[in-house]
Amino acid sequence: MDMVNARGQKQNTKTKYDALSIAKYLLSLDPERGYFSNKRSEHKITSATITTGNFRLNQTLYFIQILYYLKYEKLLFEDKFYAWESGMVIYNVYTHFSSLYFNINGKNIKEIEDEETKEFINKCYNYLKTTTSDRTLQEFAFTDPIWSSTWGRSPQPEINFTDQENIGIYRQHCSRWLQEAKL
Repeated sequence: MDMVNARGQKQNTKTKYDALSIAKYLLSLDPERGYFSNKRSEHKITSATITTGNFRLNQTLYFIQILYYLKYEKLLFEDKFYAWESGMVIYNVYTHFSSLYFNINGKNIKEIEDEETKEFINKCYNYLKTTTSDRTLQEFAFTDPIWSSTWGRSPQPEINFTDQENIGIYRQHCSRWLQEAKL
């Protein structure tokens, strides 16, 4: 699939990785599972019960995808995000969280080989882990104009991440994170 970037140039959006590969790598950065824990907690805004690590993992993937696109003008992975009650979710990551968490059947998941990609993911993870609380992640999900406009159309709508209007919103609201995360 080709897309036109901000400079009007055609670019190939074929990605090298999938979301499960990125998720597996993120979990490898937290071997003790202190951040991506398997404990259940109450979502502070919706009062729904969530698995903390699954919520954090999906929100981290969302942040990484935004920041990667803002920096490189292409997607890191093609998996679709969906606007759910608790925030942005990649269905495949959400449903495979337990097997990812316990590193079960991960043989078919591609390893992240590119050092630049690893460094980018590491910086995003460290930024979110050290500066962002669960409450902040939850509030971002509910104040994100992309989530709210998409959530209003259907109970589990797909996010069109590369829609030009959405990209404009990300540039306007999220560009500061590139500097804050030292990307």
